[in-house]
Amino acid sequence: MAELHVSGFIRRDGFMLQVPQMTLPGEGVTVLFGPSGVGKSTLLHALAGLLPASDLKVKHGRQNWQGVPSQRRKIGMVRQQEPLFAHMTVAENLRFPLRFNSPKLFGFDEVVALLGLSAWLGRYPHQLSGGQRQRVALGRALLRQPAWLFLDEPLSALDDAARGEALALLERVKRVTAVPMLMVTHRVDEVERLADQVVFFDPGQMMPPVPIWTAVRTAGSRLFAQAEPVSLLQGEVVCPVNEDGLSEVRVGQQRLLAHPLDLPAGAPCRIRIPAAQVMLAQAPVTGVSALNQLQLVVEEIVEQGHQMVVSLAFEDGQVLLATITRRTFEAFGMVSGQRLWALIKAVSIL
Repeated sequence: MAELHVSGFIRRDGFMLQVPQMTLPGEGVTVLFGPSGVGKSTLLHALAGLLPASDLKVKHGRQNWQGVPSQRRKIGMVRQQEPLFAHMTVAENLRFPLRFNSPKLFGFDEVVALLGLSAWLGRYPHQLSGGQRQRVALGRALLRQPAWLFLDEPLSALDDAARGEALALLERVKRVTAVPMLMVTHRVDEVERLADQVVFFDPGQMMPPVPIWTAVRTAGSRLFAQAEPVSLLQGEVVCPVNEDGLSEVRVGQQRLLAHPLDLPAGAPCRIRIPAAQVMLAQAPVTGVSALNQLQLVVEEIVEQGHQMVVSLAFEDGQVLLATITRRTFEAFGMVSGQRLWALIKAVSIL
């Protein structure tokens, strides 16, 4: 898939967003992250050709999108409450884009199976829950045979249960398809689970994309300005479900036990560990409930409010974050390069 090259300005209703020259990778999920009102959705809609943006330069690969109408930009769009055709069944809504787009990337049956829509094909939109309607909207967007999927806070109108299901669904779409996604959100957990790159926004301006692993590597990350630090680790599934009902995951040269993952052995996986759930010890510990004990090296120590956030490095360079009190910091005589044991409950690894 082709990259998006953007630069310039967006002016709208007294608001101006400065867009530095940047490239949005034509693979994976790029998240536009920041608080409400900073221009995330404005940029997304301008890139889709839904807003007049004469000062914004956009190229899709080598194709100049200036003056190209939205329907010719091959964008599959899903918004907060993406409208479906009320007089059409689910099947008819899904088939509608195929009137104008030959199924080069996705066929009808393939999308129905991928998104689990077969039981609803004969229903009308008013007979669906909010989460079900968003699932149909995503299917319709895929059947546009898009060059990009644009997601404008697609989960924000859902309750917690439906949002969890939708997140898992987007993870599946990301894993199975090669269509790049550009997603707007202000939810840190959505960034942690889906993002490959993050574009941070401030009022009126935005930063070039950074890899998610860079964005979460330090306690001072802008992701954690309003949230507790969390570690994201890239691993490989060694055993999907062992005799205790847990998954075994390899990270670097070490193995961890985690909540069961819906992935086969050998599959790459992303695991999430809240820093507050990591205990530190100066030596291996017995008689505790934490099943994971990892020997790691202190890389960085950052003071954050009334606590210290410690970055601990794996052999492959990945980082685990742990929060401790100043009293523990002083008692350990903690310094960079020190070897410590990290104790983590399996149920804390998601």
